[in-house]
Amino acid sequence: MAVNFYYYRSSIRDSLRVLNEDIHTMRTVPLSRRKNKLTRVEELTQRHGGAYKTDKVFFHLYTNARLTPALAERRTFTVGVSVDSPPGPPQDNSSKKRMEYWKQSKSLQHGSLVALIVVSRGVSRIYL
Repeated sequence: MAVNFYYYRSSIRDSLRVLNEDIHTMRTVPLSRRKNKLTRVEELTQRHGGAYKTDKVFFHLYTNARLTPALAERRTFTVGVSVDSPPGPPQDNSSKKRMEYWKQSKSLQHGSLVALIVVSRGVSRIYL
């Protein structure tokens, strides 16, 4: 999953703490012991991403992050990340509406802080 942080409402530390707590709960506490209550990360993962909002944190979660092939040019080296489109206008059937959404969106624009979170074999790693 990839996370796009917003500075004005939350600190990165608080956002990462909340994410880590959800991932830890998902890994260690069976759903039956949580009275079948999903964590917010589980809810967003099932919906293919979206906004994670509480009174203290606000960030966007993108699912199914995949690295795109690296591109080496004269003085640059670029690696892209492909993610699922979040629910709403980005998943509209009209390519025109999808394109308009991303043109107006400030999510994932140049200069945004994005964290890549890899969860494998019960261990989560966060790359900023």
